[in-house]
Amino acid sequence: MLTKTCSDGRFASLPSGARRCPVVSNQHLRCRRLLASFHTFSAACARRILRLMAQQDTVTLSGTYESRVAQLLRAARHQARLAQAGARPRMQDALTELEDALSDHLGALECAADADLADAEESGEAERIRQGWRPLRAA
Repeated sequence: MLTKTCSDGRFASLPSGARRCPVVSNQHLRCRRLLASFHTFSAACARRILRLMAQQDTVTLSGTYESRVAQLLRAARHQARLAQAGARPRMQDALTELEDALSDHLGALECAADADLADAEESGEAERIRQGWRPLRAA
């Protein structure tokens, strides 16, 4: 058996007939797996995309005001879920309750939107809106 010292101070044991190759860390393997999912991009472009994804702390909202509120609630729920992983027990309980409350509010928004859509269907307003989108026929 041969022993090889790696740049980070670890030793790798190699069988006598094996090729010499450096020991690869778990982080490097994870990064290679992530880069493989970007196989349509060049390696430099994929690294830039992953670096931007890791540094992204902003949320971009689009759509109506109601959909923007729903997007914010989903983002807050996601952040509360992520924060639970490293939190102490009491903070974890508070974050879990916050996540549940945000889910309840999202559900209330969805129920209200469904009820408004049902009311519009009953009153015929939805059909008038659909008719407004159809192109005019030539005479």
